Order: sequence, then C-alpha cells, then structure tokens
Amino acid sequence: MDEYKEIIEELKMKRDELEGRLNRVEKSLRKTHDKDSEEQAIERAHEEVVEGLEEGIRRELDQGFLLVDLKMIDDVS
Repeated sequence: MDEYKEIIEELKMKRDELEGRLNRVEKSLRKTHDKDSEEQAIERAHEEVVEGLEEGIRRELDQGFLLVDLKMIDDVS
C-alpha cells in the first residue's frame, strides 16, 4: 500500500482543491439578484456559467473517487 501513498496524497490535495472551488461556486450562486431587471438578466447569464462550472467540478470529483474505487478493486483481485 506504500506504493500508493503518494498517489493517495495527490488525490486528497486535488479533492480539497476541487471542494474549495465548489464551495466558492455554491456561495456565488446563493447571492441575491439586483433589483434592476437589466442587471438581473446579466446576473442570470453569469449564473448559467457558474452552474456549468459547478457541474464540471462535481464530475471531476466523482471521476476521482471512481478511479480510487477501481484501483482498490484491482488491488483486492
């Protein structure tokens, strides 16, 4: 298992980085909208971009966990 220690640490660091980004994205999505309708339209367009980022981060996190799970299965076999 020592041979995987470095890989596991890298994955943990990547996970922490992605979770931090995800927290910032979620915080951005919780912001209230401006009262001006034109400004609201711009904010909603930005939200679509942020939601896309959120989806990408979640996919990347899921993929990382899947890779770890697959590696553990290989080790047991």
